[in-house]
Amino acid sequence: MEVSEFVVFKFKADVSKVDQNRLMESLTDCAKKYEGFMNRDFYYAESDNRWVDHIIWANSDFAVNAAENIMKDPKAGEVFQHIDESSIVMSHFKKMN
Repeated sequence: MEVSEFVVFKFKADVSKVDQNRLMESLTDCAKKYEGFMNRDFYYAESDNRWVDHIIWANSDFAVNAAENIMKDPKAGEVFQHIDESSIVMSHFKKMN
């Protein structure tokens, strides 16, 4: 069963909007490397400078494996160092309808 991963967060205050978008785009290549990857979209809310990263995985096992291993990925690490860690909320969701 497909699983949607949603990550909501803010970048650190010193990261420009142009750089934020560039960094978000670079994460697609990181996510695609993991087995079970199906799709990725990301969204930005100007009202509070938050991003939502939405990745669809083939199943929960693939989602959990990717979430654990992407933290070790040097390219992803280049993005993560610019994120305000205190702002991160991440969950995996199963479609219910």
